[in-house]
Amino acid sequence: MRILGIDPGTRKLGIGVIENGNFLKAQTINLKSKDIQERLVYLSSMLSEFVSELPPHIAFLESTIYYKNVKTAIQLGAIRGVVLLELAKANIKVIELSPTKIKGIITGNGQAKKTQVAYMVKHLLNIPDTVQMDENATDALACALAGARSMR
Repeated sequence: MRILGIDPGTRKLGIGVIENGNFLKAQTINLKSKDIQERLVYLSSMLSEFVSELPPHIAFLESTIYYKNVKTAIQLGAIRGVVLLELAKANIKVIELSPTKIKGIITGNGQAKKTQVAYMVKHLLNIPDTVQMDENATDALACALAGARSMR
């Protein structure tokens, strides 16, 4: 089963795909534009391209955490809306997982640090050290892997 994991963010969004427990692809979509509309259009295009290249059977999306900054929360909501719309258009079911649940499934500790999550993702998916990816891509793979394990 091909599984998509998504780590949403207002400036960077991680996406990663695994299939039957094997790493296929991961990347970070940089949303550098200061204009929210430009970011949303760019995200829509990039996500649509990624999903059409490696169509998943299901997607796991990291759920939002509490934000004190209202502007950031609203922007993240818009980003998540684009993600949900693109996946709905591709007829892909989306399941949300909390960051704590993802970390707990991957490392055994729901409060694990990002470096611990990255280490376990690379270990569990047998990703060689030569494959470079940032924390957003690694978090997306963690989401996909946690989703796969939670379905068992």
